Amino acid sequence: MNEQIKPLKVLLIEPTNHCNLRCIHCPVNREMKRPKGFLDFKIFKDIIDQVPNLKRLSLNGWGESLLHKDLFKMIDYAKNKGTETILFATNGSLVQGDIVEKTLNSPLDIIEFSLDGFAETYEKIRGHSWSKILDIIENFLQRRRLLNVRVKVGLVFVVNEETHKDVGEFIKYWKNKVDYIKMQPMVLKKQRTTDCPEFFGKHDGRLIIWWDGRITLCCADMEGAFALGNVRYDKLQEVWNGEKLNLLREKVRLGNYPDLCEYCGEYEHENAPKRLVVDLHKENIKILSRQQ
Repeated sequence: MNEQIKPLKVLLIEPTNHCNLRCIHCPVNREMKRPKGFLDFKIFKDIIDQVPNLKRLSLNGWGESLLHKDLFKMIDYAKNKGTETILFATNGSLVQGDIVEKTLNSPLDIIEFSLDGFAETYEKIRGHSWSKILDIIENFLQRRRLLNVRVKVGLVFVVNEETHKDVGEFIKYWKNKVDYIKMQPMVLKKQRTTDCPEFFGKHDGRLIIWWDGRITLCCADMEGAFALGNVRYDKLQEVWNGEKLNLLREKVRLGNYPDLCEYCGEYEHENAPKRLVVDLHKENIKILSRQQ
């Protein structure tokens, strides 16, 4: 492996790891040991000030971002600092009433609804009403049309043993309603079989920041055990180009991965290419490189 280090242009910032659902495949309300909390808005501003003119900012992590009272202030601040694309993912249950109007009137570029499975499968996994989430998304799409705003709507479908049978029906139902569907294979603890580009940047350099300030490379590091530093006292550019990460890069170039990375695999299914997006609005269904 002989990767070149890409410039730091992408951040994933976790507003909170609190969540209002208890999905059966998610560790947040079951086994996560990391303390629960909310990112301080002052710290968020300092993060954005360190890397102005970001190419992409994802405002999500292991929790429900809409639970953070300052989420839309974060979106406004980042866009005013020149961030090109801002998105957040949501389980959708809170996208009602005033939240719909706030979202559509904000400078947000993309909202992703996380739906795993179709109908009964969704309800089993998410513990939430399928008919209710349909109403929520349909209402959001209708309001978007009426207000004629630019925010894109994507759906994220985690493919695993429980959900893979619903892929075809899910795509058939949604393909003419939303801007894209992301078929995302579930991360599994199994022997790595391919190289991981995250140490160098897959398309661009990217760092992940948990609500408590810990800086890591991968969203699979849910406990922050692989922390490279903390934004409360470390600068992002120094972390990305620093000695600690460079030593890890040298080991990875030789095929020596940390345990967290060595046993990181994905559920394999023909409808869920690894880390790719199914773009259903191309003339032919085309697989495009996925980037969170």
